[in-house]
Amino acid sequence: GWHTQGWSRSASDIGGEIFDTIQLPDGRVAVMVGDVAAHGVSAALVMAMAKTAVRLFLDESDATPTVVLSELDRYFRLHARRLSRIGMILGIYDPATGLLRYAATGRLYPIFLTQDAEPSLLSVDGDGLGAGSSGRATPEHQIRMAAGDRLVICTDGLIDARDPAGCAAGSGGISDLLDGMRHEPPEQLGSRLWEALNAWQGGRNPGDDQTVLVLASLSAPPGGGS
Repeated sequence: GWHTQGWSRSASDIGGEIFDTIQLPDGRVAVMVGDVAAHGVSAALVMAMAKTAVRLFLDESDATPTVVLSELDRYFRLHARRLSRIGMILGIYDPATGLLRYAATGRLYPIFLTQDAEPSLLSVDGDGLGAGSSGRATPEHQIRMAAGDRLVICTDGLIDARDPAGCAAGSGGISDLLDGMRHEPPEQLGSRLWEALNAWQGGRNPGDDQTVLVLASLSAPPGGGS
């Protein structure tokens, strides 16, 4: 089995981050997080349209994380010419085998939590999608998820969160926080992370949008899933 849940909070009235979970007809599940380096109505509308576009692209028979992000890059170039450095991660998880295939670009931070190892920051390729991007396809990566493993996708608003002295948490700081939460129920992980970040920031409002999405493997796939 699997569980996904997302949490998001905006630094302004209208944010530029999205997340989504899509259950596919064959039993697999797709998760996505997007972050545009802009705010306001136009950025929010473009990202909302992108959320719909990803669902449409996933309906295609040849849909893979790399193919979908390539289609999305073309979409952004056509419909969002003023927006650049749009971070996007798309993962497709097969609970029958425990295999997660994903592609990621931009300032996104996918952190892999297992039951018996330190958190690891997964690979992210390139500066993002949209105007100014290289146009090259975002490569696909694969990981195997065993029972109890979690993928925690964070946007840069968490990484750049600062304490009252101005020190940023960094990916290492967020990984350390998550390391202490590895046995928390996945549906509570985001709330616990907010609490820890609020304490880190001294109770101040976030300076940027912050989004977290958790994908958790709840049971071992056939053959052990390791």
